[in-house]
Amino acid sequence: MNELIDKILENLKAVKINSKEIEKGDIFVALEGEKTHGAYFCKSALERGAKLCILPEEFKDKVNLKDKVIFVKSTLNFLMELARKKREKFKGKVIGITGTVGKTTFKFMLSHIMNKNNKKNYPSPKSYNNFIGVSLTFLNAPPDSEYIIAEAGINKEGEMEILSDIIKPDIAIITKIGPGHLEGLKSVSKVAEEKFKLAKNISSEGYLVINKNAPFVEEVKTKAKIVYFELDDKNVFWDGEKFTYNGEFEISLNVPSFGMMENAIAAFKTAMILKLETYKDIFLDFKFPDLRMEIIRYNNALIILDSYNANPLSMEDTIKTGTFFKKKEKYLFMGDMLELGEYSEIYHREVARLLKSKNYNAVFTFGKDSKFTSEEAQKIGLYSIHYKNKDKMKEKLSEIIKRDSLVIVKGSRKMEMEKILEGLKDDT
Repeated sequence: MNELIDKILENLKAVKINSKEIEKGDIFVALEGEKTHGAYFCKSALERGAKLCILPEEFKDKVNLKDKVIFVKSTLNFLMELARKKREKFKGKVIGITGTVGKTTFKFMLSHIMNKNNKKNYPSPKSYNNFIGVSLTFLNAPPDSEYIIAEAGINKEGEMEILSDIIKPDIAIITKIGPGHLEGLKSVSKVAEEKFKLAKNISSEGYLVINKNAPFVEEVKTKAKIVYFELDDKNVFWDGEKFTYNGEFEISLNVPSFGMMENAIAAFKTAMILKLETYKDIFLDFKFPDLRMEIIRYNNALIILDSYNANPLSMEDTIKTGTFFKKKEKYLFMGDMLELGEYSEIYHREVARLLKSKNYNAVFTFGKDSKFTSEEAQKIGLYSIHYKNKDKMKEKLSEIIKRDSLVIVKGSRKMEMEKILEGLKDDT
């Protein structure tokens, strides 16, 4: 098997798991999907130019193909083993990132700094952070890459050990830790314990960049040198144009968000370790990933669309971000924060209390658990309506954006809260 893997890696162009994305010379690895198995698309992949298909052994008698096909016990395990070997052969530096929030934005911020320094780098596409995504990141990184930036996301115990073993970071970053994926990890202490395992495989010559505000941060175990960053109301100042951090950095951002500032500071700290140049305006032309802190202007309203995902940490940051904008009225259009398990009601009710403390005018909710936010809001005297369909919610949004208002649209990815913006008419 090792000889086979070495041979595949010798002239590797790219590895694909979607037959529709195959280009000439690619390798197609057939994985089990939600509806069907990729093995059934091997013929299509070969017709598109794949030089090899990797299929599971159980398809030996189901697929009438002999040439350019290799059967293995588990295609997922084979994919991960390919990635491990590719990591071992990589001569550049590997940056590994984890955290409850901020992983993807930090990744692209660091890549942005590297680009400004003319460094060849490969950040994992989109949010490629599970076994498949991390493996494809290494296997599809251009051979001349000086840096690979890999994102590690988990929702079950034991997953980070496997990811860490593939990534083996030279530098690891832990952005922020809090209540997320509690269905699988049960408690914030377990979230921290699992996230910290990314640091397990860093050598004594490497670095761990970690948010000092992370719970249980004193329990992290690593041989690496530790570099801390820490943001709070006392060491970060926003003057309307830029953030000043601890008298150490000035950073201009397109969106005045403490969460984005944490990502920016972590990126600056990492850049310093790598001896890359940074400066105040380096992020002014940085484009946040899709559905993350997008600023949209409709009529008299300013809308913050942050619907890529949601958990208590990111919800709190987005609500606080809304207070930086000088608008007469402030509203939250909210979808469920998913994967909070038995704690979901508690965290959804807490959102209402935070909105009240930040002087928001109302919260409009959609989803099974956000109903608790609406109930709590009404209980404490904050105006709220809970909607059972998005069309009615869109009608309310159309009314609100005619005012001098700040509107936040936020919810977990599966809630697809961005859909309430579809078809809105700007009357300005």
